[in-house]
Amino acid sequence: MPLVINAAIIEDRRLLVLKKKESWILPGGKAEPSESYSSCIDRELGEELSGLRVKILKFYREFSGISPHTKSQITSRVYFAVREHVQRDIVPSAEITGFDWMSYDSAAKFNLSDITRDIADRLHRDNYL
Repeated sequence: MPLVINAAIIEDRRLLVLKKKESWILPGGKAEPSESYSSCIDRELGEELSGLRVKILKFYREFSGISPHTKSQITSRVYFAVREHVQRDIVPSAEITGFDWMSYDSAAKFNLSDITRDIADRLHRDNYL
């Protein structure tokens, strides 16, 4: 089962979500061979959004589910991260058609992937959102 590394970036009880195709997801992606989780998140964020750098704080949880894009079963390792200094506006890449800071109360307005919905629900139960 492919392993995906995701960042839960939360500010003011709002979670950063990215729109890719028709689904809203967390930043992140598959780690390259021998790549650390922190390096994977740095690389993926650089590919998905310019102008945003984060610092990984700690591991949160693992989740399993279906990828909205490949329709295959994946395991997502979610790490808490915080924004570091942002030198310019955050700009999505060509594959990312939008980004937003989602509160749990506004989650119904987003077409969250199933696994992202599970992550948001757990973050809410654990009182992060």
